[in-house]
Amino acid sequence: MELIIVFGWLLSTTNGEMTPPIQPAYSGCVSNVKCKCARDNVNQLTVDCSKMNLTEIPRMPDDTVFLNLNDNEIAEIDKGTFSNLPNLLSLDLSNNYIRNIDRHGFQEQKKLRRLDLSHNYVSLTAGGFEPGVFRSLTNLCYLSIQNAQQRDTSSYPDETFSDMLALTTLKIDGKRNAIFGEGFAKLQTLYMLKLSSDNCNMHTVYNNTFAHLPSLTVLDISRCYIHVIEPGALIPLRQLQYLDISNNVALSLDGLRNASFGLINGPISVLKANKLYPDFHLSVQLNNEHLEFLDQTNIKELFLDENQIELIDSNSGNICPKSMVKLSIIDNKFIFGFYIFQAYTCKSLKIFHGGYQHTTHIPYTQTTELKHVPTPIEDCTLMYNIESCKHDINKTICIDKNDEHIRKFLSNSNISGDLRSTEHSNSIPSLKQYSKSMPSVIQSISLPAGNSNKQNINSTHVSEKTTDFSDKGISFNVPPMLEEFHFQFADLKYEIPKIKFINGSVKFINVSGNSFYKLTGPLVGLEKLETLDVSDNLCSNVSNQFFENLKNLRSLFLGDNLFGLILMKDSEGRIFGNLSKLRTLVLSNNKISSLPVQLFSGLYSLEYLDISRNDLQILNFNMDRMKITYLNINQNQLSSLAQNVRMILTKQAKFNNVTIDLRNNPFQCDCSSFEFMKWVYNEKSQIKFNGFETYTCNVDNNNQSFIALGDLVWGFDKRCANYTVAIWILSISMILFVAVLIAGMVYRYRWKRRYLYYMTKRWYKNYNELHENDRDNYQFDAFLSYADKNLRFVKFTLLPKMETEGLHLCIHHRDFLPGEEIAANIANAIHRSRKTVVLLDDDFLSSYWCMYELNMARMESVYSRYGENILIVLLKESVDRSKLPLEIIDLIHKNTYIELPEVIMDMDIADMCRRLRDTIRD
Repeated sequence: MELIIVFGWLLSTTNGEMTPPIQPAYSGCVSNVKCKCARDNVNQLTVDCSKMNLTEIPRMPDDTVFLNLNDNEIAEIDKGTFSNLPNLLSLDLSNNYIRNIDRHGFQEQKKLRRLDLSHNYVSLTAGGFEPGVFRSLTNLCYLSIQNAQQRDTSSYPDETFSDMLALTTLKIDGKRNAIFGEGFAKLQTLYMLKLSSDNCNMHTVYNNTFAHLPSLTVLDISRCYIHVIEPGALIPLRQLQYLDISNNVALSLDGLRNASFGLINGPISVLKANKLYPDFHLSVQLNNEHLEFLDQTNIKELFLDENQIELIDSNSGNICPKSMVKLSIIDNKFIFGFYIFQAYTCKSLKIFHGGYQHTTHIPYTQTTELKHVPTPIEDCTLMYNIESCKHDINKTICIDKNDEHIRKFLSNSNISGDLRSTEHSNSIPSLKQYSKSMPSVIQSISLPAGNSNKQNINSTHVSEKTTDFSDKGISFNVPPMLEEFHFQFADLKYEIPKIKFINGSVKFINVSGNSFYKLTGPLVGLEKLETLDVSDNLCSNVSNQFFENLKNLRSLFLGDNLFGLILMKDSEGRIFGNLSKLRTLVLSNNKISSLPVQLFSGLYSLEYLDISRNDLQILNFNMDRMKITYLNINQNQLSSLAQNVRMILTKQAKFNNVTIDLRNNPFQCDCSSFEFMKWVYNEKSQIKFNGFETYTCNVDNNNQSFIALGDLVWGFDKRCANYTVAIWILSISMILFVAVLIAGMVYRYRWKRRYLYYMTKRWYKNYNELHENDRDNYQFDAFLSYADKNLRFVKFTLLPKMETEGLHLCIHHRDFLPGEEIAANIANAIHRSRKTVVLLDDDFLSSYWCMYELNMARMESVYSRYGENILIVLLKESVDRSKLPLEIIDLIHKNTYIELPEVIMDMDIADMCRRLRDTIRD
C-alpha cells in the first residue's frame, strides 16, 4: 500500500507537463501557429504550443494525444474547443488567463487522463466550475487547479468534483475554513490530496474538513498558514500513510500533538512536521506529550526539522515511537544534555538525520524552502504509464542532497530510506468508535493533558548506565538497529576521544562540516561501519589507533582538513594500516606537500583515491597492492609522475577501467619528464585522463597543450634520446677502456710488482744492495734453476763437478729454507747469488716455478744490479724456439748462451763445466 505514497506525486513531476519519449520535433502540424509537433515510438502525436502568446485555442490535429498550451494568454474554453480530439490523454492549460470554462468544454475528452488548470483565474466555486463541467472526464486520474488568481472563502464545489470517479490525484488550493463536502465521498479512488500552494490559507483544520475523504493515503497541507488542527481532524483518514504539515509556523509542536491524535492505530508511515515555528522564535523543548500518540501508530519516518528545538526532556522517558525507523531533526538548536544518552531507547531507529544545527537564518517568506530539507517526493523522477496511471516505483530516485558527494561513490550501498509496504493490524478502529468525536457540525475535541507523572528514566540512572567519563574514554549505548547517523554541519567543536559504542550496528556516519580538531580514538564497537565522513572539520591531528578497529570500513572521507603534517610523519603507514577493506579514500584539500612511500601500504582493496587540491610536488607512494581504478591528483604541483606510479597504473589498466585526473598541474615538458610525456601519449587509449584537453606543460617558458602531445613527444625524442644513448655508450666505453688498460698494465708488470714486493720486505729487514765486485758478500756463486726432470743431472753430475771447481752453488732441493714461502726462497736465493744459471728445456718452459725463477732473475738484473746481466742460459737443442716466450727470445738474442745436446750424457761435461765456471767467475 505504501507504494501509493510515491505514486501520488506522479503527475506533478514536470509542473503538469507530460512528456513521453518522442522523436525530433517538426512544425507545421497546426495551421498558422508554429507549434512543435513530434511522435513517440508508438506514433502518438505530441503538440507543444506553449509560450506562443495565444489568445485562442487553434484547431489541433485530430490524432493529438498530448497537448501543451502552457504559458499563453487564453481566457476562455468554449464549447467544442477540443471536440475533434477524442484521443487526447494529457492537456496542459496552466499559466493562462482562463476565467470561464463552458460546462461542455471537455465534452468529447472521455479518454483524458491528465488535466492541468493551475495558475489561472477561474474561481474555485460552483460559478467558476459549473456542475457537470467534468462529467465527461470519466477516465481523468490527475487534476491540478492550484494557485488560482481569484481567491474566495467559500466551500469547495463538491458537486462538480463528484463526477470524476476515476480521480486519484487532486492538487487544489487550501481555502480558509473550508471543508470537503459530501460530493467528495464519491471519489473512492482519490488517494492523494495536495493543498500546499502559494495560495493555501486554511487557518483551521476542523474535525470534519476531511470527513468525506476516507480513501486518502497522501495528504499535503504544508505551507497553508494553519493555526489550529482540531484533535479529531484526521480521524476519518484511516488509510493515511503520508502526512505533511510542515511550514505552518503558527502551529507549534502542540499542533503536531493534535494531528497525531487522529493517527492513532492508523497506517501512517511518513509524517513531516518541519518548521512549525517562525524564525527567531524562542528555543523549544521537546517533551514526551508532543509525540505520545505517535507511539500508538505504525510511523516509520518522522521529520521535525527547523523547529527551534534545543532540548529534549530527559525525564520524559522514551520519546521515540516504537515503530520509527527514520528520524530527522535537521536545523534545530540542540545543545548537550543527558537526553543524548537515552538514544538507545529508540529500538527500531535505523536512520538519523541531525545536521545543520544552529544555522543562521535570513528572514524569508513562508514559501521558501531550505536547501538542506530532503527532496520532496514530487521532485523525483517517475515512469508514468498513461493508460493505467501506475508508476514504476523501482525507478524512483530520491536523493538526500546533503550526502550526494558521498553517495556517488557508493553505488552498491543501499543507504537511502525507502517506503516499504506494511501490513497493519486489524485493530484500526472504525469511525463508529470516534462517533462522539465526529459531530455533523464543527466542534472541538479536548485531548488529555500530557502525563508528566509517568514512570520515567531518571537522568542520573541513565548516566550511570550508559556513560563512562573515566580516563578510559566514553561508553555510549546506541539504538540497536541504527545503521545511518548524519550529523553534518552541527556546530560541534570537540576532540574525539576513545569512544565505545555498545550494541552498535552503524554502517554510515557523516559528521562533516563540524570542528572535530583532533581524532584520538580509538572507536570501539563500530565493526560494521562501512562509510565514515569526517571531512571539512579543520582537523590537523589523527592518532595511529583512531581507525584501528574499523576493519570493515569501505569509504573514508577526510577532505578539507589539515592532515598534511601528520601524514608526512607516518612513514610506516600505521594510520591506515588496518583498513584492508577500504575502497574509497578522499584526502583532498589537506595541505599535503608530500606523502611517505608506505603511507597506503595496508590499503589492499583501495579503488578510489582522491588527493586533489593539495601541494604535492612528487607522487611516489607504494601502490603495488592497491586496485586503483580512479586516481584524482587534480590541482597539485606535479611536474610529472614517478615511474613506479606509471607502471602500476599501466598494469591496472590491463584488467580494469582506470581513470586519472591530472588537471591543473604545472607539468614540465623537458628531457627529465620525457618518459612521463611518452607514457601519457602511449596510454591515453587504455587509461581515461579526465579533462585531457585542458592539460598543458611548460616548454621553454611557453605553455603547450597536450592535444598536440604526439608532436611534443616526437620533438623531445630527437632532442633527448640521442644524447642519452651517446652518454651511456661513451661512459661504458670509457669504463671498459680504463679497465682493459689497467688489466694490461697489471699483466705486463706482474713480475716487476712481485719482485718489488719481495724487495720491499727485504728492505724492511735492513737489506743492503749487492754488486758484482762485492764478491765476498754473496752467499752463493750461482743459483741453478731447472725443472724437476733434470734433478738427477743437476744433483749427481753438474753440482759435484762445479763444486769441485771451488764454486758454491744454490739449488732449491737442498738450499731453500724450510717454512719459507717458495716465492720468497726463490727471490732470496737469486739475490744472494752472483749469477743465475737456467737449464732451459721444454720441461722448464711448462713449469710455473721455473718461469717464476727466470723472471725474478730478470727483475734482479734490472732493479738491483743496475742493468748487470746475471742470467746464464744452458739451452737444449730440442727446444722449439718458435714457441719460446718473447722475453726469453729477447734474452737469448741479446746474450750468449751455452747450448746443450738433447741427450746430456753425450756431451763433454768437463768442457761445459769449465765454460760455465769461467762465466760465473767472470
